Amino acid sequence: MASTTLSILAREHPIKSVTVFRVKASKDSNFGQDNNATQKAEVTRTFTVDLQAGQNEVNITGLSGRIDTRSVRVSGLGDNASLFDVMCTVGEGTNTTSSDGSETLRLLRAKKSILEDQRHVREREAELLMNYGKTLQGDHVTPIQMTAFLDSFLERGVKNSEAKSDLTERIAEVDRQIQEEMKKASSRVGQANSQVTVVIASEAGGPAELTLTYIVSHAAWEPVYDLFATTDKGAPMPSVGLDYRARIWQSTGEDWNNTKLVLSTATSDSVSDGVPDLDALKIKVVLGPGQALFGQPRQVAPADRYRVQGPAPPATTLFGPTQSFGSTTGALFGGAAPSAPRTFGAAPAPAPFGRAAASSERPDSEDDPEVGFVDVPEPAPISEPATTVSVSPFSTLYKVDRSATIPSDGKAHQVLIACLTFDAGVSRIAVPRKKPVAYLKCRVKNTSDYRLLPGSVRVFFDKGYVSTAYIGDVNAGDSFDCLLGMDTSIHLSYRRSSSTVKETRNAFSEQFKITTYSVETVIRNKHRSSISELVVRDAVPHRSATSAGLGENVKIVLREPAALADAKPGEVKEVGDKGLKVRWVGMGDQMEGEYVWECKLDANEEIKFTVKYEIKAPADFALHETVISK
Repeated sequence: MASTTLSILAREHPIKSVTVFRVKASKDSNFGQDNNATQKAEVTRTFTVDLQAGQNEVNITGLSGRIDTRSVRVSGLGDNASLFDVMCTVGEGTNTTSSDGSETLRLLRAKKSILEDQRHVREREAELLMNYGKTLQGDHVTPIQMTAFLDSFLERGVKNSEAKSDLTERIAEVDRQIQEEMKKASSRVGQANSQVTVVIASEAGGPAELTLTYIVSHAAWEPVYDLFATTDKGAPMPSVGLDYRARIWQSTGEDWNNTKLVLSTATSDSVSDGVPDLDALKIKVVLGPGQALFGQPRQVAPADRYRVQGPAPPATTLFGPTQSFGSTTGALFGGAAPSAPRTFGAAPAPAPFGRAAASSERPDSEDDPEVGFVDVPEPAPISEPATTVSVSPFSTLYKVDRSATIPSDGKAHQVLIACLTFDAGVSRIAVPRKKPVAYLKCRVKNTSDYRLLPGSVRVFFDKGYVSTAYIGDVNAGDSFDCLLGMDTSIHLSYRRSSSTVKETRNAFSEQFKITTYSVETVIRNKHRSSISELVVRDAVPHRSATSAGLGENVKIVLREPAALADAKPGEVKEVGDKGLKVRWVGMGDQMEGEYVWECKLDANEEIKFTVKYEIKAPADFALHETVISK
């Protein structure tokens, strides 16, 4: 059987399509540089080959050096051909991309040389024509002949000038192409030094379309967004615009020129990762104070013995012992239900198997080198498919309508996925204790069929750049928040004062001092329109922030507003008759003294919030407020 060898240079045939897999985005991720070997794309190429009867060996060169040799597959041969073998090799030390660039530069420089020679000929032509005219004399040339010569001279001179001008422009264009090619060569990242050999058998021969598909690394995309908010007569509009874009990078060694792009929401690691192995879990015994192996008690040092015998201080919480905001088991800002007694320093009650118990000592890993502790990461949230161009139970595909060009330069390039319009509600939020300004907070509802993937959002307000935010997964119907900057027409003042008095002391009681704190916040709306929602956040001292072991010696009592003092966790209380509301932030153990005011303001209206609380402590105690960072 006859054998025929066919050679194909990949760069001479355009790429049909590329499916790019999403990179895992986070606030701290470095797009295009973090784990780029695991960031992948699927490339599809088509080649038309003229098969001969018998066995045909098709050598396709100049493919990406980042190719996964195990992913190569060939299809689309039709009924007249059979696939025998597919081999993929990655060359060492030979960069087809570099040689292609050198060849292109050589051809451009040769073309420039030809054009320069043609221009030189035209210049010589004009010079010869001028010299010939100088040889003409009136004794030998009649006026009619002179007139005919001048007409011919003028016509020839015009044509010569036009030809030289055209050649000069063509030379300048070639120079620009040379500069662009040199720039491409210097910015290109990656090599195109792979080859795929396909062995095909055909009985009758004839044309066939060969489809080559393979996976390459060092390519990924991530979603980015531009959010546009506007105002009408000074008031924010109830809708915002969102440009949904894809930021793509690749350094595969192949330029994706005028290529159909498909963006997959599946992450690149989901393509290659298998089922994770499950590690065994072991229990390591950590000895506590006063314990030894085999149940024998350990000798207790005098200091330890004193600590064990000492009474435990009562458990304390915000505004009183063992009582949180809104608890129903005792008074809110004072005495509370007594806690169960426990010897201070004694070991806590054993937890059931499978539950963690806190230990005051760190386990010594050197005691048992064969036993280790493994950090088990939390499972990732399950991704729900969204309604878009193409949806499967595992991922969503965005097909970019227009062809795009993504060079292999390792730089980020953007393509537009969709321009969306969302409903939005704007509110004001202020934390005057930190900064006496009000911020515009925009809550955007995803009213489209698109699922918004985690990514950065550039926020523009009235065409001015405000900030860059970050959003998580936002499914259709869900909402996300972003800031639109400061509202300079909301004026705030924050004043905090305190006064201390001492109680009368007698011979049989300890003297106490009571410090009364007053916090006054004044807000004025200088807009010409009303404000539908203003949230003001603040906090009062939390009981757990006082020094440990004080017991009942320190008490915190909230005096104003009385509605807040009586409020249960999550309960909203009204203050006055102007629609002012107040509530605690957090539930149960998460309550740390934070509260919020909620109000509405008419144009040029002013409102004042007042909070008063007392701290009662022994007269010789020096108490200091500390800020608990979250």
